[in-house]
Amino acid sequence: MELPKVPTDNLYKFIALSGVVFMVTSAFPVYWQAKLKFELIQVQGEKWKATKKKNWACADTDYLRTKTNKLKEETSKWKAARDLEAAEPQLIEKKRLEIRTEAHEIRAGITETERLYRDSEIAAIEVKTKEKEIAQRLEVIRLLKYVAAGGLSSGAILSVFGFFLWYHKLQKYQDKIVKKQAEDN
Repeated sequence: MELPKVPTDNLYKFIALSGVVFMVTSAFPVYWQAKLKFELIQVQGEKWKATKKKNWACADTDYLRTKTNKLKEETSKWKAARDLEAAEPQLIEKKRLEIRTEAHEIRAGITETERLYRDSEIAAIEVKTKEKEIAQRLEVIRLLKYVAAGGLSSGAILSVFGFFLWYHKLQKYQDKIVKKQAEDN
């Protein structure tokens, strides 16, 4: 496969075609910018999910704290009632069993909440990381806008300038020579 030859016969043609190449290659940053914007949407979604995880874990933690406090209050009431000899032993035993069952459930919930809390801490770190990643991607997108605008504008200026000089300083005279040769034959 043979690559196209660079026009070296004429400086104006070279300038004009270089401008066209600049404009074409300036389209790539626009493509990358669009691609980064789609990736940015995904990163923002991941950030939102991590924030939700953290909020849910905090809500679960608060719920279990409230439930634990209620159980402590109820346990202290029944301990006081147990101390009273007037209380029925069967009722106290039944209530003690209920409290133990509920305490076991709360301990399991606390263990789960501790796991969720650790997960929420990890989610908080992920959120901060995603925020930094979003900021970096926005910076790259902003930079690509300038690169694309600069490439397109300089390419357009080079092309117009090169084609103008090429036509007015060279091609116009070559066309006259060809026309005269055609008339002579």
